[in-house]
Amino acid sequence: MKEIISLLRLFYDFLDQLNENEIADLLSKKAKLKIEVVNTEKKAKEYNTDEMIAILDSFESRCDAEKYIGSIHPNLDLLRQLAKHYSIPNASKMKLQDITNKIIEATAGTKERHKALYETNV
Repeated sequence: MKEIISLLRLFYDFLDQLNENEIADLLSKKAKLKIEVVNTEKKAKEYNTDEMIAILDSFESRCDAEKYIGSIHPNLDLLRQLAKHYSIPNASKMKLQDITNKIIEATAGTKERHKALYETNV
């Protein structure tokens, strides 16, 4: 019942703001009232994670991978999806920068370490 009273108050306040011509148009059915639902949730950016993974896997240096991740301005959810792909543990508890660093290490960092070990003369 309280909800109905609240709605009636909102409706009354709206009607109270109308001028005489607008009220006359409503009564003569020249105008209609319209309810617009306001979506307060922010829409998440649509990312193609498969494409991003392929791009990240193609980088040979940490610097390039870091520049790429910085250029797409990822949110935490996207980074967690990427972290899941790269089997990074505890990503749900990490901060944005920590996940970014782990992803870089899992992609280009691994290649750089492998290359350094392979080219080392003993």
